Amino acid sequence: MRYIGWLILATALAGPVLVCFGLAFAPAPIGAEYWIRQAIAIKRDIAQRHADRPRLIVTAGSSAMFGIDTAALTAALGRPAINMGSHAGLRVEDFTAQVAAVSARGDVVVLALEPGSYCPSAQSAWYARNRIAWLPEAWSEQRLERRVRDLWSLGPWAMLEIGYARLAAGLAPALFRSRLESLDDALTLRRFAARQPPAHFEYSAFNLDDLGNMLRTESSQPYPGGAGVPPEARLRLCDDMREVLTRFVANSARAGVTVYFANAPFMLTQPLPRETIDAAARELEGGLASIAPLLDTRGEVTFGRELFLDTAYHLNAEGRRRRTELLIAALRQRLR
Repeated sequence: MRYIGWLILATALAGPVLVCFGLAFAPAPIGAEYWIRQAIAIKRDIAQRHADRPRLIVTAGSSAMFGIDTAALTAALGRPAINMGSHAGLRVEDFTAQVAAVSARGDVVVLALEPGSYCPSAQSAWYARNRIAWLPEAWSEQRLERRVRDLWSLGPWAMLEIGYARLAAGLAPALFRSRLESLDDALTLRRFAARQPPAHFEYSAFNLDDLGNMLRTESSQPYPGGAGVPPEARLRLCDDMREVLTRFVANSARAGVTVYFANAPFMLTQPLPRETIDAAARELEGGLASIAPLLDTRGEVTFGRELFLDTAYHLNAEGRRRRTELLIAALRQRLR
């Protein structure tokens, strides 16, 4: 019985001890999607290089990076359009902060959020892992309570990974050269300037074009995977997200920046009347429109499986062309 008691006590103490271990060594270059940091640095630089005149800035997760062609927007609307889409695993506050850091009076922002952004659940382990890996400043600035929760969400083995990565990066940095180099934004920009046109599709910041769009997304086969959030789903705009978006729009207006909302693409996998999709989207779209104008409806950006690339939110080249044409038509009426 005494053995069982000691076992229970050791188990109870192991979690807090490991979290303290993680706190001592984080941030650290653990396994994560470092290309996203590189893409953000590149897109921020692109936006700054076009700051001499009013711009159109598109932002959200990767559905914007894949699904909206800012080169076509630039040609059609006569103002530089920058694609600042990054990854839906980031918070809406991350998207809006990135835009606020580069926008200026006269700019127009299109916020085309993915369905999961409007009422997000508890922050994911993916988010915690990537903050620890390639957002060291943001990780260190977080409150202690938040860092503890993030570490707890990663599980016990991640604490050991953090410790190993931190020590190895100091003692044998060659083991983590690519990860450490991705944290050097100046190096990333030099490599981007010297890149060659990509020969094939790859999740890489160096597969972006000069306006931040993902290249080589042509596809001759329909996307075979899951459909994501169905277009007939009734989505809700949570109160805390309403507050985040309202504050962003108000702050942007004070800075002379106009904000519009747009829908991310939805995948149609079975015949559905347009009225069914419109009815399902009405509550969410009404909530968004009460904060800032909405450029489209869900029904307009619901596409067949053949227009998606490799996820239910990444349009292929043809899908992007069609979706961008709709956005051009909507913006042309407002940017006269």
